[in-house]
Amino acid sequence: MVVSNTALQREFGGAIVPHVRDETAFDPALYEPSECRARFGIPPSPKVVLFLGTARAHKGLEALARAVGSIKDSSYRLVVVGTIADKRVIDHLHEISSERLILIPNQPFSKIPEILSCSNVVCLPQDPSSPISRYQLPAKAIDAIAMGVPLLVTPTESMRSLISEGLATPVDPRRLTEAIVSAAEDRRTEHTKRKQRELYLSKYSYAAAAETLHTIIKRARARRLPEKDEQLEELLRQQRRIFGTSDGAGNAERPTGKDVVLFWKQNDTTLYGRRHDMVISYLASRADIRKVVVFDAPMSESELAFRRTRVNEPTQDALIYVRTYQKLAGFFDTNKISFNVFVYAPSRDGEMGAARPGPSGDAYLAFVARTLESRNVRADNAIFWFYPKITHALALIERFKPEQVVVDVVDDHRAWPDVSEDEHLRLTSHYAELLGAASAVFANCPPVVEAMRSYHPDIKLVPNGCDDRIRVDPPEGDPNFDELRAFDGKIIGFVGNVEKKLDLELLEKIAGRFPDCLVVLIGSTHANPDALRLLRFPNVRMPGVVPYDVVGAWIAEFDVGIIPHVDSQLTRHMNPLKQYVYLALGVPVVCTDIANVDRSHGAVRVAVTHEAFLQEVADILEARCDRIDGAAMFIEENSWKKRFEKHVDLLLSR
Repeated sequence: MVVSNTALQREFGGAIVPHVRDETAFDPALYEPSECRARFGIPPSPKVVLFLGTARAHKGLEALARAVGSIKDSSYRLVVVGTIADKRVIDHLHEISSERLILIPNQPFSKIPEILSCSNVVCLPQDPSSPISRYQLPAKAIDAIAMGVPLLVTPTESMRSLISEGLATPVDPRRLTEAIVSAAEDRRTEHTKRKQRELYLSKYSYAAAAETLHTIIKRARARRLPEKDEQLEELLRQQRRIFGTSDGAGNAERPTGKDVVLFWKQNDTTLYGRRHDMVISYLASRADIRKVVVFDAPMSESELAFRRTRVNEPTQDALIYVRTYQKLAGFFDTNKISFNVFVYAPSRDGEMGAARPGPSGDAYLAFVARTLESRNVRADNAIFWFYPKITHALALIERFKPEQVVVDVVDDHRAWPDVSEDEHLRLTSHYAELLGAASAVFANCPPVVEAMRSYHPDIKLVPNGCDDRIRVDPPEGDPNFDELRAFDGKIIGFVGNVEKKLDLELLEKIAGRFPDCLVVLIGSTHANPDALRLLRFPNVRMPGVVPYDVVGAWIAEFDVGIIPHVDSQLTRHMNPLKQYVYLALGVPVVCTDIANVDRSHGAVRVAVTHEAFLQEVADILEARCDRIDGAAMFIEENSWKKRFEKHVDLLLSR
């Protein structure tokens, strides 16, 4: 059992987990007070006494208004943030505060740090006789502490810990005016402010709560269960997942079949239906594969927090933030597949290499070891399957000595834009070492095969394929999809991240040439924000990332699927997966003249010039090319099973 303060603990017992705030957002160094005041219409010079939250009797708002109104310095202002519906209450507060009241309507939670930056003091003069005050630790107190604003409180039992720690000052209701003036002067030294910030981080931050909860869960797990409890057993299973402990599971009898431990180079597993997602699904479908344990790339806590701040932008960040936590909680796990990601604190685990900050090798290898133990996976009897570039690949091979090593190369990162000479050399060394250590190597297109052949002469070409189970169930409650489905005209669609490999000039010509059609560009703009200029066309829609489990319904509405790539080093070293998705759903395809497109299917039209591309799209939209038939046969001939079956058979026969 957990409670938020000492008063509740005395009444009910349990461990204390106080209210906490996100230290990456609640940081006074991130905000300029004068700019924040200007945004909320607060004059720059007055001392501001802040009341934040719903106006209720036990919170002492009336006493606070009287106290501010009686201050001799008339420049003081009481700023109340939170809509007050009753005009009589507003009039009364204006009167007793000597017209020093500033009202700001309800604000979203994300604005709280900015609001606190406007204030000189936060005062919570609660009624000590109220049962609510007696047992409540107001979250607004933690808000103020997190932002370093002087805090005045009534010394109720629930507030005593904050007072004893020096984070809040007790106030006598009869001397409230003097206390406000003294606190607003803020005579704290820089040393005191720094110590208070450190105390907040150690006890009232997200990181502190995570440590406390981790300890509580470990203690709960250590207790013997008096009898079988299915719900608690499920909780323990999830804790084994999250914290990488086995509870003796490693001693259990292992079912037959080979284990595959797959390492993906990014953090988007489950999101896009990429090649590795399809490989995971295919491997898990085989009876001779016992378990597929998946590791996304390690991610720092600060990077995760940054992604959360971009929830209102048409990028992948918000979904990656959410899905990372879903993976930590086992949301996508099945009886055969386990999704994992190492989230680390850079300050504790250090950095690795000059190319990109990362966890220390020891910390990451220990996480992998704990995870494999908790899944009852023996590395020396497993296949390690890598998608380079994987920073710790060679260390993983050396540490765990897997039975076989597979490398599936889907990109030659040396062909990407803006790769420095040093990075090119580092990547070359990485490919040579990793492929040299592999039992089998695959690549998705001929140029990548040739680029990697010198590192592994027996490299195999395995092109991308078709998912034979694409869902087309319409998503519920999505206004963007509802608009698409209700549209009476034709729809020109693209699916894939809106990166620099797209020909934006061609997309502008498409939007201008077909004004009566919707041009729908599904994908993240994080790598090419300039693409947002396309939104100036009234017929262009950019809904952001649509997860793979629902994107089939969107594509099924397309009248034509486009691949408007530029010809570049990058596109010459890739095999566009989206063409297989379009064709599997019966959508005709128009593509620019790029390498590695499957031109054998009659529904794929390749255009050499912009004008030819526009004409091909027009022909399809004018019904000179009907929606394609034979999708089932195309899927069967190009399925992922067809692509990988003989290669996996060979691996398992060794």
